[in-house]
Amino acid sequence: MVDFVGAEAVWIKDLGTEAQSTQAIENSLVGAIAAEMDPTGRLFFACATPTMGGTQGVITVRSVGGQVVDFQYAGVSAPTGVALDGSGRLYVANRNDGTLVRIDFSDGARPDNHRVETLAGNLSFATAGLLPSHLLVDPAGRLFLCETGGNRVRTWTEEEGLRIFAGPDQGLNQPVGIARLDNGHLLVTNHGDGTLVELDDQGLPLERIDTGLGQGQLYGVAVRNDGQVYVAAGDGAGRVYLLSR
Repeated sequence: MVDFVGAEAVWIKDLGTEAQSTQAIENSLVGAIAAEMDPTGRLFFACATPTMGGTQGVITVRSVGGQVVDFQYAGVSAPTGVALDGSGRLYVANRNDGTLVRIDFSDGARPDNHRVETLAGNLSFATAGLLPSHLLVDPAGRLFLCETGGNRVRTWTEEEGLRIFAGPDQGLNQPVGIARLDNGHLLVTNHGDGTLVELDDQGLPLERIDTGLGQGQLYGVAVRNDGQVYVAAGDGAGRVYLLSR
């Protein structure tokens, strides 16, 4: 979890067996808004760090112990979403310039010298206020991106490029978070109306759940290995809720 309103990344140990308490594992991530973790335990944080007169985008790669093992400024512009593929390449949603880029952190290059590819442009991640635009790579390598400002989820593949997966007609309203169920269905959180939408693997709507949190309160969603669904809310208390389905 990333507490992007504050300055810390927060690790929740195991909500199934422990009290609902959090432990900060980083305390110097000003502007962090999204995170991803690779199989070795490295954490990739997307940060829009405040600077004099604006912000500077950076991907910072850290160990759980806090060591900065890598970083990348080039090709990053107010990143709001990140996702790793099976080859160690990181997809980044750049809010300021509306681009989707891919950074190859496995290319052996020095920090801030990794290969950056721009995969798509003219995307509407920006909304009124700083919001996540989370990304997801499925087992087949298909990338899903929440185009928050466009009220839709898109897919990107090498073969087909960028395509619309679902939009307002499928119940999306400022989608910010996305997660995948074991059956291949997707869960999308709507910041615009506080609902959670379940889509099949072709983008058809299956269920729309009103979380009761209301407009402007719902952020991320995650599915645990046992299928339990958690949603993160900005309800004043910064709570994580277990969704009863």
